[in-house]
Amino acid sequence: MVRFDESLERLAQLTSAPKLFSATREEDGEYAFHPSQSTPPSFREATSHTLSRNPDADEIRIQSGEQGGEFLDRPRRLCGFQSALCLIQRTARVTGASETIDFGNLRFDFVLRDNSVINHHHLSYGQKRLFSFYYYLACNPTVVVADELVNGMHHDWIEACLDDLGDRQSFLTSQNPLLLDYLSFESASEVQSSFVLCRNDEQGDHDQLTWENMSSDDAQGFFDAYQVGLQHVSEILRTRGLW
Repeated sequence: MVRFDESLERLAQLTSAPKLFSATREEDGEYAFHPSQSTPPSFREATSHTLSRNPDADEIRIQSGEQGGEFLDRPRRLCGFQSALCLIQRTARVTGASETIDFGNLRFDFVLRDNSVINHHHLSYGQKRLFSFYYYLACNPTVVVADELVNGMHHDWIEACLDDLGDRQSFLTSQNPLLLDYLSFESASEVQSSFVLCRNDEQGDHDQLTWENMSSDDAQGFFDAYQVGLQHVSEILRTRGLW
């Protein structure tokens, strides 16, 4: 499982990788799509459609507002762009018994309200993280592992990112209270299953990291304070000695 890092490492890898996925031409003339962990499933149809029309295409273009470009729509709106475009270059072609084409060097272009166009290199730090996170979500429909998700993010963006985790099993680490303050809970049992507490225990001459869920008493105490609504989630955790 590839994690979403705390900075821009993931975006740098995506935009410099010469091979994100490949397509092989089969006997019937159709192309078989060979994805990687860095490829949203929606790229399959866009690749097949492009190559069926033009086997010599230099790139695959995926537009917000079109099928396959859904992952661009939410961050585009959050950033106030007119449209967003994902482009993946053809980087290699191997011919023989069958033809295989590699695609990589991902990049994003954005149309502003005045119809000017900028590349992802000109985005702010937070905007880059936002778009790369939604790309990450598109690649991982069932499980998410994210470090310091809120780094560089506006409050509205944090809320949107958490909402759009959907039904995915999500593992989020953070030393920033902002992430915790956007969590919501319906019961003490949900509190108990949501938090994993980590502590460093001394065992003789050695330290041992211990990971565990809250006790039922701690979870109930937290939930009672949460229902009162006078404290943020991070404040409740701190005042009760849980963070």
